[in-house]
Amino acid sequence: MDIKTVHRLRELNNEFYQNHCGSFSRTRTGSWRGWFRCIEIIEEKLPATGILLDETSDEVEVFSVFDLGCGNLRFKTFLESAFPDISLAYFAVDDCQDMLPHHSDESRQLFSVHFQDLDAIEVLANGEDLSEQIDAPLCDLSVSFGFMHHVPTQELRKRALQALVAQTLPGGLVIVSFWQFAQCEDLLAKAIETDKKARAELDLPQLEEGDYLIGWQNIEGAYRYCHSFTDAEIDELVASVADKTTVVSRFTSDGKTENLNTYVVFQVK
Repeated sequence: MDIKTVHRLRELNNEFYQNHCGSFSRTRTGSWRGWFRCIEIIEEKLPATGILLDETSDEVEVFSVFDLGCGNLRFKTFLESAFPDISLAYFAVDDCQDMLPHHSDESRQLFSVHFQDLDAIEVLANGEDLSEQIDAPLCDLSVSFGFMHHVPTQELRKRALQALVAQTLPGGLVIVSFWQFAQCEDLLAKAIETDKKARAELDLPQLEEGDYLIGWQNIEGAYRYCHSFTDAEIDELVASVADKTTVVSRFTSDGKTENLNTYVVFQVK
């Protein structure tokens, strides 16, 4: 895929989220089933020494989290419910501020977070080092859910994953989800139909294997670029950070078939 097409796909997704962030966010309020398994792994793999004590009180633990492609911050809400006695230092990156639940003083306080408005895909597409553009300290946990499938080309996905690893403290965890919607016959059939229509309307060339332009709520012209991962592609991404991480878990979850997302949990060396 040439760089011009990469930027067109990035711009298409940016336009989609700007125009449909409200309806999209309203469908993204619940917790993913795979997150419950993630919590079990976090509790198992992150020892007490990996959680910092708040300098102002020896009774409050501070757990630092970095979230790439944070959306409406629902993973932060999930973590707060899973670890009610731990204070989160939450650092989030996204380029659609309208997704953030900050429309009232009450919700602004509830979702207190260190937010950076950054188009990570633009940074990657421009050949820049994403980790150098992130304004956050190294964290105990770095996550990226529902983001990797928006990153065009395997090379840029590798660099995004490498940035997540670089953002994490030694001994810390990196958890990433990879959408595999092509494993569902109904979702794949719908994606193929919409992709053909969208590429004709947008005059886009044939994309890479596993790339689709998918629709939204049957709204005319509402398209976003998504990639459905194969196991081999996930293997290749895992290998790209093998020198700096150890895979401590890899499992599938989510959707009616419990296999629409593959989660990989890395521990940083």
